[in-house]
Amino acid sequence: MAEAAKKRHAEPVCFFEDEPGVKQRSKKKRRGGGKPPPAGPIPFVVFEGDNCVLSEEAADYLEGLDRPLAVVGVAGLYRTGKSFLLNRALLGTAPGSGFQTSASVDSCTKGIWLYRGDVPGAPMPTLILDTEGLGAVDTKSAAHDSRVFALALLLSSSFVYNSVGSIDETALGSLGLVLKLAERIRKHEDKGGAFVAPHFTWVVRDFSLKLEARDGREYSACEYLESALERSDAHDEGKARTRATIRDLFPRRHCATLVRPCDSEEVLHDLDAHPAEALRPDFASGLSALREKLFSTLAPLKVGGEGVTGPLLVGLARAYAAAINRGAVPHIADSWKLVCDGENRRVAEEVRESFREKLSQAERAAASTTALQSEAASAVAEALAWFAKARLGDEEDGSAILARGLSEDVEAAAQRVEARLAVLHADALREIERDSIGATLAEVRERYDALEWRSSAPSAVYSSIWVAMDRVVTKAERAAEKAEATIAS
Repeated sequence: MAEAAKKRHAEPVCFFEDEPGVKQRSKKKRRGGGKPPPAGPIPFVVFEGDNCVLSEEAADYLEGLDRPLAVVGVAGLYRTGKSFLLNRALLGTAPGSGFQTSASVDSCTKGIWLYRGDVPGAPMPTLILDTEGLGAVDTKSAAHDSRVFALALLLSSSFVYNSVGSIDETALGSLGLVLKLAERIRKHEDKGGAFVAPHFTWVVRDFSLKLEARDGREYSACEYLESALERSDAHDEGKARTRATIRDLFPRRHCATLVRPCDSEEVLHDLDAHPAEALRPDFASGLSALREKLFSTLAPLKVGGEGVTGPLLVGLARAYAAAINRGAVPHIADSWKLVCDGENRRVAEEVRESFREKLSQAERAAASTTALQSEAASAVAEALAWFAKARLGDEEDGSAILARGLSEDVEAAAQRVEARLAVLHADALREIERDSIGATLAEVRERYDALEWRSSAPSAVYSSIWVAMDRVVTKAERAAEKAEATIAS
């Protein structure tokens, strides 16, 4: 037992070897086994009565996407071919697959849907959102359209507006109606700078006009858009305000025009079921150019300067939906803080869990509480540094809370080490005491001096050394006196 007490300090333990965040967010187990779900569209935001709710299926999928995402949202009037545009221009899906399309008068997409799966050719992880068509015959109200539009706008880093014919007063007015809520959000956030407008692309379908000015000069599609957004009627404040709203909301904007996809009415009624060969070459080349332009302008969705991953997108969508359901204007800064707080708690828990695992190793090897505390001090600093790199936002509260938790862990570990060493040392002392009966004072002192842990022993044990030494030495002296008396007699 005395030999067991002579352990030297172990080699220092490396507490953190991974990237900030310590561990990747563990993906939820897939329902129905380990087979990945098939690629395809799934509901993202659905409406239950008048309330918008994030679907659990979409949340489960997004929870597994740990990298910052570019999010492309598409909106437009119903029955204008938004879903077909997504299928062919962005997803490159085979005829009849991808987002649902139909030639009926009813809207196919309800709420907001997302595409589960990779986007071929995209330069970064990309999420595609398809929205319910604006102005559908079965839509409850214009407020419903505004909610869908605003949610898609807030959750997108690239936003596509799909219309048919030309950019005229009707098209501008339709867009202006659903921009009211988005404009309120922008004004609400201007002071904090939390609102970052997505890159805006206006796609004009079935375009048959000549892109040229009155003087015969040719226009580009972007010049056509800018011309339409100019204030044309100084006496109509409503029209001027609509144009100003679009310009202010979307400082980064682009326009693309697409000719009618084919001449056959029969093919048009079921366009997505036909192969590319059934499309007009000019339309097909326009789709390719649009795809190239959208991919070249892709960027991760960011809020507060931070890239938004799948789990963060889930938090944002829920926060925005909750605000809209209350009839309030979604406050981006507050919503983002709520998401950051939740994510930072998760990161702090993982940092602390990893810290505890390594602290446990150091605790088992510690020859003294002083040695443990010295090693743990540098590990605490390292853990806090990792958290500072991995956390979201600039709030220091999370670091302070984590620091207190780590200190509590170290203190608890030190108490356990002291208790363990106390038992170990007490056993060693009893063994020495037993073996020293009848020994000389010099022999007893030599045995005590051989205990390497004396100087680093817990204070209670250190004190007991001298108590025990006095006791053993006294016994030795008495034994010597008795021996001398016996000899003398």
